[in-house]
Amino acid sequence: MKQLVHKLQASLQKRLATKLGRIWFVAAAGLPLLILSTFLVVFAVNVPFWDQWELVTLFQKHHDGTLAFSDFFAQHNEHRLLFPRLVMYGLAVMSHWNTYWEVAASVILAAAGIFFLYKIVCKTIAHNLLRLLALFSISLIFFSPLQQENWLWGWQIQWYLCILGLIVAVWALAAWESSPLKRVIVAALAAAVATYSLASGFFVWIVCLPLLWFIRPLRRWLLLWLGLMITAIGVHYIGYVDPAYHPSKTLFLDQPFQFVKYVVVYLAHPVTIDFAWSYKIAVLYFGGISAVLIYMYRRYREQLVGSLLPWLCLGAYAVFAALSTGMSRLGFGVEQAFSSRYTTLAQFLLIAFVVVLCKMLEPSVTKKSAPFGWASKFAVAGFLVTMLFVGLNAGKGLVQMQLKSDYLQQARQCAHTATSVDDPCLFKLYPNETVVWERLQYIRHIHWGGL
Repeated sequence: MKQLVHKLQASLQKRLATKLGRIWFVAAAGLPLLILSTFLVVFAVNVPFWDQWELVTLFQKHHDGTLAFSDFFAQHNEHRLLFPRLVMYGLAVMSHWNTYWEVAASVILAAAGIFFLYKIVCKTIAHNLLRLLALFSISLIFFSPLQQENWLWGWQIQWYLCILGLIVAVWALAAWESSPLKRVIVAALAAAVATYSLASGFFVWIVCLPLLWFIRPLRRWLLLWLGLMITAIGVHYIGYVDPAYHPSKTLFLDQPFQFVKYVVVYLAHPVTIDFAWSYKIAVLYFGGISAVLIYMYRRYREQLVGSLLPWLCLGAYAVFAALSTGMSRLGFGVEQAFSSRYTTLAQFLLIAFVVVLCKMLEPSVTKKSAPFGWASKFAVAGFLVTMLFVGLNAGKGLVQMQLKSDYLQQARQCAHTATSVDDPCLFKLYPNETVVWERLQYIRHIHWGGL
């Protein structure tokens, strides 16, 4: 009888610990999300802004009954926004184009991304406390107000569709416990969503190649992956026309030093408070990353192609995105690399760095007899300094979010009060007053967009 009672007590304690653990993990991921959502409730504005006015032609064709697949697949700058257009169109039809819905959809997509990142964390780190620390850190980075441009602008849902595709692809290949073929198919579908959400979605196919090579059960499907990659990217370029109003993509060959500066600023922005400090902070940031990788290579080389491999792939994605953007946007100046929108992709290098730091602490935390040596001290110091900069950047992002909200309020006022194509406030809505005036008149007529 006593044995039965002890068993029941042990079972209850285990269940209680499990429930408490789940509560802690939900809190770790949910608290930064809750804070961000509160800011968005305060600062988001229901007004179509700049590129969003391109959707009006879809709405016109919807009401005329002439809407076709080609309208969704059409090129926008370097992108094929097939999936973002489908999502925004569906939300607009359901809400009469209430742009709050697009903002909410971006947050939901980001929350889904955190869920799958946590699944990868569980495959990487065994110690619960370090898992909790990694998840909380990732959530702070992921839901930072520093990305204020993408959070407040519903059109930027394309960025969150792209990164969700990236995360799901890496999760399916590296952490999902299913048959190899199912994992490859799900990853390929996620990569296709990324490809047709943002031009940098191409790189999802590339950064996943090490996973297919080093995870032996997946290696037999490598040729299938390559075939699907070539097909997806090839279809993207059917009828593609290089935007004439964008800088030359070969400018980096003439200005290699400026190109390197652009890439450095792009990648270091998540830990850089001010543009003037970009290069100094970048030296510390990239120095820390290099030191950690060298240490892990010398001491735990097998983990770099094992439990840490998915994080290296995510970090590599940020590097590819920075290189690609530098090639396409260098003509706009190095300062353009400090744009808020790019932190959504650059953050993956920072996230990978933080997870590797947590992994470095695992031997000292899990083994009581293991010494807390210089490597562990370096990991703790690096982690604390990194999160300090993340916190400072979040504060800066909040200030920028309020400024952006004020600008959007002015744009909304213009949408309600503009009386002619000559009204100068129309530029706040769209850079071409003639085009936006015609579309504004149509939206007012059908009472969409909060009008």
